[in-house]
Parts: sequence; C-alpha cells; structure tokens
Amino acid sequence: MTSPDPAGSLPSRRAGSSALRRAATVVLILGTVLSLLLAFGPEWATLLGIPVAIASAVVACVLAWRELRLVRRAHARQLLQVDQDHGKKLTEERQRNAEVVTVLSSRVQDYAGVIKGQKLTIAQLKGQLLAAQKDNFRLSAEVERRDLTIGSLRATVSAREAELRVLLAEENEAEVHALPRRVLADHHAAVSGSSTAGGDADGGVVDLKVAEAKVLPNFEGTRRLA
Repeated sequence: MTSPDPAGSLPSRRAGSSALRRAATVVLILGTVLSLLLAFGPEWATLLGIPVAIASAVVACVLAWRELRLVRRAHARQLLQVDQDHGKKLTEERQRNAEVVTVLSSRVQDYAGVIKGQKLTIAQLKGQLLAAQKDNFRLSAEVERRDLTIGSLRATVSAREAELRVLLAEENEAEVHALPRRVLADHHAAVSGSSTAGGDADGGVVDLKVAEAKVLPNFEGTRRLA
C-alpha cells in the first residue's frame, strides 16, 4: 500500500477546504439575510425566520467542522509523511554510519595487528640492543685487560732489553780485558817453543808483530771501508 503523495493531493485538499469555506460563508450570509427579512415581516414570517436562522447556522457549523476535519486529516497525513521521510533518511544515515563504522573497525583491527607486530619488533630490537651492550661491555673489559697485559709485557720487554744491554756491555768489557792476556799467553808459548828449538831472534820478532796485530785493531782497514 503506497502512501498518497502530499504534493499531488495538497491542491485538491485546498480546493475542497476552500469550497466548504465558501459554502459555509454563503449559507451563513443567506440565512442571516433571510432571518432579517422575515423578522421585519408579519408575525408568521417572524416565526419562520427563527428556524431559517437556526438552520443556516447549523449548516454553516457543519460545513466549518467538515473543513476543520479535512484540514486536520491533511495535516496528520503531512506529519505522517514527514515522519516516514525522516525515518527513511534516518535508516539510510544509519546504514551509512554502520558501513563507516565497519570500515573503521576493520582498519582499527588492521592497525592493531600492525601495532602488535611493531611492538614485537621493538621488543626483539631491545633484546638485541641489550645483548649488544653486554657484548660491548664485555669486549671493553677484555680490551682493557689486554691493554694492561700488553703494557705489562712491554714493561717486561723494556726491562729485559735493559738487562740484556747491561749483560752485553759487561760481556764486551770482559772480552776486551781478557783478550791481551790470551794473546800474551800465546806469545810466551811461542817464545818458549822457539827458544827450545834454537833461540831464533827473528822468529820472536815475528811472533811479537803477530801478537801486536792480534791485540791492536785494524784501523787501516776501517778507514778503507769508510
């Protein structure tokens, strides 16, 4: 069942209400005029004018009430149509709002999943960062320990080098002091041997020159090399 179109039926209702209004007005005017005419007539006319006035008033009231009822019905139909239109609009708006809410809810769920994944990633990265910091502290401590070890080893090497230099210097001095004694011992052995063989003076001179050559450094050779 379709509701009547208020835009199409409104002119007909206005025409009906206007006709009833005009009819009520005409009846009321005619009844009033007839009543006045009969009131100035003979006695029987005066008695007849009273029912005419009452009848015209009743007919005018009936027409006015009918017009009022039509107007009320038209107004009620308009209100009903307005309510129906408003209900349709509200229904459509609710459907659109429901669709928007559904879309937003799906997006919120998607974003919630993304946020959850990001939180897990952040937690993993924090764990890796803590592990890296621990490794860094451990490696820093190990580097410091190794630096201390290297420093102590360098100090030990420096001390050993100093001791080695002292020992080498003492050994060189010992060799320098011991060398003439060995050469002289060799010289005396050679002299004693040559005396036993016949006491050759030239042989002793040659051995002395050899001994001097063993004792004295070869400065001539050093100059030539330089």
